[in-house]
Amino acid sequence: MKTRFWCLIFPFLFIQITLFGQEYAITKYTKSEGLPSNYCYNTVQDDAGFLWICTEAGICTFDGNNFQTDLFPELFNKEIIRIKKDKKGRIWLLALSGEVYYIVKSKLHRLDFPNLGPKNKKIYMTLDGLGHLWLSEGNGFDATGFSIDDLQIKYKVHTFEEHVKVLKELGVLSSLESTRVENDRLSFSQQEKKISFSKFNIHKFFSDALRYDDQKTIFTYEQKMFYFDYSTSSFHRILEKYQSYLNSNIINFELDNHKNLWVATKNGFFRIKDPLSEDAHLDEYFTDARGASVTVDNQNNLWISTLSNGLI
Repeated sequence: MKTRFWCLIFPFLFIQITLFGQEYAITKYTKSEGLPSNYCYNTVQDDAGFLWICTEAGICTFDGNNFQTDLFPELFNKEIIRIKKDKKGRIWLLALSGEVYYIVKSKLHRLDFPNLGPKNKKIYMTLDGLGHLWLSEGNGFDATGFSIDDLQIKYKVHTFEEHVKVLKELGVLSSLESTRVENDRLSFSQQEKKISFSKFNIHKFFSDALRYDDQKTIFTYEQKMFYFDYSTSSFHRILEKYQSYLNSNIINFELDNHKNLWVATKNGFFRIKDPLSEDAHLDEYFTDARGASVTVDNQNNLWISTLSNGLI
């Protein structure tokens, strides 16, 4: 397999790559092109097609030509470390200091509930795809689940047993016939294969969990990758032969419309063809860039956020 590169001189870097017969035109954006900072955490595309980027120096939007910065001067902490879009089209922001905001029709709102616990202690946020926003404490085990339909708290979980109960309610564990819950471990047995999770919890399952198709969801646990089959309520380990690559701290992952899995790690980015197959194939990209996230937009463009190299 050969990789072809062409570098053209533009105000930004442009590279074309051919792999598996697929063409990739790569553009790199930095502060020189209008980014607030080269330290980019996360991106998401809104329903109008604009790309939202959160950086060390604040959030901005990109329309394909220009960056718009200083969007919300009322933000107490401009360093937004995570950004998500829910099924209603609202944009959710998590600040480094722990505040949670959401945006509706270009207006910023703060999520503020007195019974969430000490201020500035919530440091992780994710959406589970089932209509819930999850906020987790620093240890990742205490979690609060909001219904995004009415912005009311639906779940507050603190123990292993509470997490298992909520997983059952959400349909993640639709059958417990082959499941054992014992000593803070969740064990699944099938076809003489056993998978055991210690302190398995809501936040761990849904942090960057990715729906592969109608029946399967990909997720990570302790830097190992699995998929959950909803039709059989079973877990399967995947990509074991590439564990040495994926040991470098998986940050997040995304699927393109060819079902290629793109993985961001602290040591660069990887593309994996046929990720659920024993014939999965891995390619390395941007190994000199520390990864932050990957996002696919509605035109199947892949956006790579890096920690110092800008947006690719």
